[in-house]
Amino acid sequence: MADPIEKAVRARVILVEGDESALRAEALQKLLSHLQVTPDDFDLEQINADERPIESWISSVCTIPFLAERRILVVRHVARVTPDSNAKGQNLNLPKGELAKLPASSLLILVADDETGDEDRLRKFGTVVTAWRNRLKAEGGEVLSFKADPNAAGQMLKTYFQSQNVTISRQALDTLIEMCGGNYSRALGEAEKLALYAPPQSQITEAMVTDLVVASREWNVFKMIDGIVGNQPAAALRQLTTLIGGSPKSEDQAFRTILPMMSRQLRLLWQAR
Repeated sequence: MADPIEKAVRARVILVEGDESALRAEALQKLLSHLQVTPDDFDLEQINADERPIESWISSVCTIPFLAERRILVVRHVARVTPDSNAKGQNLNLPKGELAKLPASSLLILVADDETGDEDRLRKFGTVVTAWRNRLKAEGGEVLSFKADPNAAGQMLKTYFQSQNVTISRQALDTLIEMCGGNYSRALGEAEKLALYAPPQSQITEAMVTDLVVASREWNVFKMIDGIVGNQPAAALRQLTTLIGGSPKSEDQAFRTILPMMSRQLRLLWQAR
């Protein structure tokens, strides 16, 4: 199988996107290493997408490189702006076919970094990333996508723990991945905490995971529903308290976040049944 990084650098525009922030960061580093550039190179520039208009992007990458074969512009947080007027977000008014016209000496790397906000705002960001993905595919660009994969996450986490001179039980590993929503990047941050806590050459247990790991909101909702269905009100209330947290208006938190997530979990349970 061809190396996706080697294939991607042949293009003039690359989109790095997906749920896994750790894998996105690793991919960006590999892209720049493959091109033999460092962050302070003269022919490499990095900006945030909402800092400059699209004309500035094009002008930058079309500049003739001085000390390298290609002029590289890395645009971070690309989900904050949209190439199309029919997608939600700050519209760049990027003409159709503009990306395909970039010279061979140009390389535009777009990175869809994680964004903050409620579910509606994050959904809008997802729509914008889809618009960028479609635009690149239509104009000869390359897309490096990193989706959450619990199976792959488990193997990578086991490798990480081995590098830290500790092991983890199968059940503890499954619980860690479940509590982090199947997201390797989030689980890796918690794994670093577990590796520091565990004595050298010891095994991380499920109890250690449940005591130390900060669970995702999805897991808290799932466990709350589990407590309700299993007639365990104390467990359900404990998870509800965690979900509300320090919010001054618990009803706002309930309508904005908790109830939509409960609805989605119950729908998934009904479909599974």
